[in-house]
Order: sequence, then structure tokens, then C-alpha cells
Amino acid sequence: MDMQFNDDRELVLFLKPDKKKDKNTLNLAKQVSAHIRDVDVMRENLTATKIIEILQILNLKPQDLIDKESDIYMKEYEGKEFEIRGIVTKVNKEIMGKNWVHLQDGTSKDGAFDLTITTQDLPKINDEVTFKGTVTLEKDFGAGYYYDVIMEDANQVKSETKAIL
Repeated sequence: MDMQFNDDRELVLFLKPDKKKDKNTLNLAKQVSAHIRDVDVMRENLTATKIIEILQILNLKPQDLIDKESDIYMKEYEGKEFEIRGIVTKVNKEIMGKNWVHLQDGTSKDGAFDLTITTQDLPKINDEVTFKGTVTLEKDFGAGYYYDVIMEDANQVKSETKAIL
């Protein structure tokens, strides 16, 4: 496929045709315009140079292209230990023998801006902290408490209290 991006009227969609969301987006785009070109990212040989060119055109970073909902991506992190740094936005003390800390690190997914962490530590709201713990995916505690991603049994490894003006 010719991967030139010369026509300002043309909309180029990079998609995975087996994904429902991608199919719906393509169908909607075709209803709005006749100038649609779809590129199957699973079949197209996208070189590093071409990906960089696309990123520059779209003003994106490489991590913006990662399909964070894919099984491959999710399994990469399941059960692994990580460190995360962010600002404490909420603390629920002593629920099920743990403190539940909500941390914002500046990232978001589908409008969700915080990561829930279970810990024995007790940071203060607005503290900038670093936690080290194990990531669990699709955790269901029952009674409506479901987490796509949660860090469990984390230890606080660093803390800085922020002055509130």
C-alpha cells in the first residue's frame, strides 16, 4: 500500500479490523466522508521511519500508540512488581486490614486518572510518594468493587510532603 500522506482531504485510519471499536470508527468515518483510507496495522509493513513520520504528523509519542487493552499488553504486567510515583488524592484507612491509597501520576485511561494501591503504609493526601508493589489486573472484590488495575500489598519507598498554599 502507498503510505504517502499528501492529500489534506483524506482521512487515514490506522486500525485493527478485528477490533469492534476500530470497525465502528471506520464505518462512521465512511458515512461522513468519501475520502477515507484504512490501514490494517496487522498486515501493513510499518517501518520505524514510517511510524516516526506518522507520530510527527499526529503530534503523538510512541507510548500513545500502545493498545493498552490488548491481552498481550495486559499479561505483560500481571503479577509483576513495579514502582510508581504520584500524588496521593485519597486514603481509605483500615478496610479489609489494608489502607487504600488513590494515587495520580499524570496518566489517564478512559477518563480514569488514579491508581488504587493497597498498603499498610499511611501517606497523607497531597504527598508525593513512591510505592513498590505487585500489579493485579481485573481484580473483583465483590459488592461492586472491581479494578481493571490495582497495585496490591505495596510498600511506600519515598515520600515528600507538599505545602498547600
